[in-house]
Amino acid sequence: MDTVDVVNFFINHDEVKPQTKELLKKLNKVNRPFITREGRKEGGVRASSGAALYLYTDIIKSSTTQQSAEDVAHEMLHIYLMKEYENNPEFKTTLDTLQEKYKQKLGSEWYGLGDDDRSDEFLNEFLSNSSFRSELEKHDKNLFQRIWEAISGVIKEFFGKNNNRLPKDLLEL
Repeated sequence: MDTVDVVNFFINHDEVKPQTKELLKKLNKVNRPFITREGRKEGGVRASSGAALYLYTDIIKSSTTQQSAEDVAHEMLHIYLMKEYENNPEFKTTLDTLQEKYKQKLGSEWYGLGDDDRSDEFLNEFLSNSSFRSELEKHDKNLFQRIWEAISGVIKEFFGKNNNRLPKDLLEL
């Protein structure tokens, strides 16, 4: 089984929100082996990625289909954006600045805003976790446009847009 199979499962599942399905469709061009691991990884990690995408059986059993779809989207974003994050200092600095801004507003309890979380985790949580976005929006009504403008130079090609305006389909994520 590979990530294309897993993503297609979630795209075709009735319990997955349309916005998550749209993100997964865009991510479906990245393909890695998909592996389930028994139990749970230390530190509460829900999933991980690299040469493969891993989900842990204890997490799968205790999660909704929507949460599992968001976990897969989050890890797929790592696969896609990691090279850019590691090789583009301007992109990394922009994410660091955004992460710090929202950490000051919300504290460090949210994944992506923790003291040990890299700023790419902030971006991946923003793009894949609907609860995280809702919480951020409570503090900044223009959040989507602000973050999109800050990162559009890097990810606009991924979303198939040729301008710096927030894609309409992302407004509903």
